[in-house]
Amino acid sequence: MRRTAYEESLKLNRLVLLDDLPAEEAVADSGEQEVDGSLSEAEAPSSVPAGAAAQAAKEQCRPRVDAPIDEPPPAPAGAVEERVALTTVDRYYLAWVEYQQQRGAEPNGDDLSKYLGEKGVVGRNGRAAAASTLRRYLLPFRIYSVWAEHRVRSEQPSLKAVAEACAARGVTLQYNEPITAATIAEHTADFERRWRAVIRHRTDAAAQSG
Repeated sequence: MRRTAYEESLKLNRLVLLDDLPAEEAVADSGEQEVDGSLSEAEAPSSVPAGAAAQAAKEQCRPRVDAPIDEPPPAPAGAVEERVALTTVDRYYLAWVEYQQQRGAEPNGDDLSKYLGEKGVVGRNGRAAAASTLRRYLLPFRIYSVWAEHRVRSEQPSLKAVAEACAARGVTLQYNEPITAATIAEHTADFERRWRAVIRHRTDAAAQSG
């Protein structure tokens, strides 16, 4: 039986909201251990039909890894910046982006698992996250990446514009159900949290390298 867009939205909501948990809880929920190690500071941005249409959709959905996302405007003078730490899933996102910047294509779950292992990003069990675990995050990563491109230009991105950009790139829920402004609205708080966590991560890394 076909799932409704509402049911798929609920499913997506559960996956994305894993990022709200502390790293240990997020990993426990996904059946994986917390990731150790660090990634370089790369940032950027569905269900794909079978056959020839799959290749076309893949080309259309490729994220713009050269887009200057996750670069916020300067904070107002005297502003107190809230410290937000990266979660385990945020680190998966950074690896997902970095893979595309280095190899020019979006990784699937198997690719990303292997890449994490090559980078030495493993859990306490000594292994990288399983492909089955990583696959659940790929669609949320695509949506967040589109949102983040709009976040560069506005502190409050137009949800309608983000939804339209997702549609233009072929980023959809399962069964090609469209991503709507209402769907994105459910995740904007977590998207903003990730945005700030990634910025803090890059700032800290730059300070350490300097």
